[in-house]
Amino acid sequence: MKKVRKALTLVVVFSLVLTYAVIPVANAASLSNVSDTLSTSAPSTLANHTVDFDTAVVLDTNGYIEVELQSASFGIIGDTADITCQGNGTEGTSTPRTASCLYDTDGLATGTQQIVINNITNPTAGIYDVEIRTYDSGDTLLESSIVKVAVIDTVTVTAHVDSTLTFALSGVNNGVTINGDATTGTSTATTTAFGDILPGTQYILGQQLGVTTNASDGFQVTVTQNSDFDTAAGAIIDSFVDGSATTTPTDWIAPSGDLDTPTTWGHLGFASDENDSLNGETTFADGFYAGLTVGTPFVIMGHNGPSSNTEADKGLTNVAYSVQINALQEAGDYETTLTYVVTPTY
Repeated sequence: MKKVRKALTLVVVFSLVLTYAVIPVANAASLSNVSDTLSTSAPSTLANHTVDFDTAVVLDTNGYIEVELQSASFGIIGDTADITCQGNGTEGTSTPRTASCLYDTDGLATGTQQIVINNITNPTAGIYDVEIRTYDSGDTLLESSIVKVAVIDTVTVTAHVDSTLTFALSGVNNGVTINGDATTGTSTATTTAFGDILPGTQYILGQQLGVTTNASDGFQVTVTQNSDFDTAAGAIIDSFVDGSATTTPTDWIAPSGDLDTPTTWGHLGFASDENDSLNGETTFADGFYAGLTVGTPFVIMGHNGPSSNTEADKGLTNVAYSVQINALQEAGDYETTLTYVVTPTY
């Protein structure tokens, strides 16, 4: 009986030695300063992932890094061109949602690293894991960390801003230069009275136009001559040049004065100080004028965004009206009316 007990004791001791002879496997070190910044956190929207982290272990030649989007709810990586590796890493994919960077030339030194993955469709709203791992050339895991990213429902912010529009028309004093020429008299907001005009002299009167609006696409101002510049007896001072009503600005010239052509005995033209054509308006070189056709609007002022009536070309301009006759123009009192129309686009 004593021999049997001794054998059993030896078996138990030997089993214990075998049990405690197993060596535990060491865990990989953790990466530091790890973050994944999304270009947008809106659900179901294409986003770019900028993954930053610090490594403390050198990657040898053929070492590599993986960045894994750990939820199948993320979109897949469509093309390696959407991946940008740190340094001279070669972009690739290990799985449809795992980007890899292979360092097959000189490995990768320790320090701050960045890997960018573009054009990944976000999942629905929630918190998701992204794991970053580094490996040596023998596929041994060196360092790793898991970072969380939040995909958040978008917030709709609403507000209403009332539309605004004011149009101010004012007179211009004598001697004010408009488009290169000085006015020869004073006007008011409602009249441009040339008074007595003599053959061979160019007369110029002006008006100032101001528009204030918050229209996102700006505005246009048109001017329309409502009737001929005529007398009660039917004599007409025609449109510049010599009755042609040119819409192309032309250097001012005196009416040609052909005895058999009444349209050449006198003409009325106009110009503006606008220096840009951002919304269809015509620009005039210094001393150039155009002519109006009765009943046809002409865009004389405009802007392509909100405007104030305090800044030239952005809601403020001067318009000049010029008349000249020769000795053939019939005597009489001449009159016409002009209509300005401002049209904002919101």
